[in-house]
Amino acid sequence: MIIFYLSTIFYVKLKKTKGNDWNMAVTAEKEAYKLLEVLNISYQKVEHPAITSVRNLSFSLPGPQVKNLLVKAKKGKRAYLIILPDEKQANLKQLAKHLKERRLSFLSKEQLYELLGVAPGTVTPLALMHDQEKRIQRSN
Repeated sequence: MIIFYLSTIFYVKLKKTKGNDWNMAVTAEKEAYKLLEVLNISYQKVEHPAITSVRNLSFSLPGPQVKNLLVKAKKGKRAYLIILPDEKQANLKQLAKHLKERRLSFLSKEQLYELLGVAPGTVTPLALMHDQEKRIQRSN
């Protein structure tokens, strides 16, 4: 697992996997570096054991700790990346109302991999570059 310290706003996680997924992980990591450079975003690379939940974080980094959640609309093809402080719980009913969606739910393991190429617990804003169909929406 690699974390890129981007700013005081969020941390980005990329999971390295074994087997056939390894090439995809290496490619995704290289793409992430390239994207950060193109966007002129400075970062600090910190290597550590895999983390699939902010509750399992055994070290500290400066800035706020956040969690990234990917949810989908019950009907339709929209998905939303939610970034919130690690101590907050996502209220999907309130969030659905705010987004003017009837109902929201978490994506399955298969849907996460298909959409962003990541596993549960490793959702990252940088993985949005893999959403070729732009199904994940920005909300104000």
